[in-house]
Amino acid sequence: MSGAGLVVASAVASAALLAGCGDATTVAAPRSASTTTIPSGDEFVSLCAALDAADAGDIETARHAFDHGPLHDLADAAIDVDRAVAARLLVAKEAVESALADSATPSSEVAHALRTLADATAAALTTTGVPTRTLCEQETP
Repeated sequence: MSGAGLVVASAVASAALLAGCGDATTVAAPRSASTTTIPSGDEFVSLCAALDAADAGDIETARHAFDHGPLHDLADAAIDVDRAVAARLLVAKEAVESALADSATPSSEVAHALRTLADATAAALTTTGVPTRTLCEQETP
């Protein structure tokens, strides 16, 4: 199995484990307010910058702009509320990382993966109670 395949398989396994920990509608008790930091939404500017670069066909800039750090914090916070949303976020993050790691991935596929991640990020922010608009909105001409 290729490196990208292993990353995707790992993401799917992680999502299955998260989803399997309880019904998707089950709300988990919060771990501790002191151990989970919920990102405010401002941390995801780099996600939008990576998407803009991928849309422009500039994968190298997208690679440098993408910051997965805040996504881990958001997933940790979301899992306390909705495991399915957290799993969706982690799977989308892994798909972006895999697409960015494979130089043969067309920029259109990278952009699609980043859009999917932006949607999953917005859903996780909403789930954790952070008011947000749609992330990385594209202006229509």
